[in-house]
Amino acid sequence: MSRVAPVTQVQSRKYGRARVSFNLTEIALRLQADYEHGSAYRALGEIARQIPGILGGNLKRAIGYLEQGLRVAPQNMGMKFALAEAYREAGQQAASQRQLQEILSMPVRPARSQADRHTQDKARQLLRK
Repeated sequence: MSRVAPVTQVQSRKYGRARVSFNLTEIALRLQADYEHGSAYRALGEIARQIPGILGGNLKRAIGYLEQGLRVAPQNMGMKFALAEAYREAGQQAASQRQLQEILSMPVRPARSQADRHTQDKARQLLRK
C-alpha cells in the first residue's frame, strides 16, 4: 500500500495560490485563446503537470492543454518543450522525442533569439537523457 506524503501548511498555501492562478488563466484563455502565442495554454498545462494530484494536478489534462496550445501557436518552442516534458512523464518517449526534434529543427526567431536558443539547448539536454 502506498502512502501519500502529507501536504504541509506551506505547500498548501503554495498550491492554493497556484489554483487561483490556474482559475485566472482559464478566464484569460476564454477571453483570448491566442494571447501571447497561446501562453495561457502553456501556463495551464504546466500548473496541471506540476501540482500534486491530490491538489488537482493531472498529467492527462496537462497534455491536453499543451496540445491545444500548439494548435493555436504551432511555432511556440516553449510550448513544445513543456509538452515534451509532459509526454516524457507520461511514459510517451516517442512523442517526447518528436517534440524535441521539432524544436531543434525550428529556426531561431530574431526577436526571440536568446529564448529560442535556450529552449533548443534544453531540448538537446533532454534528448541526451
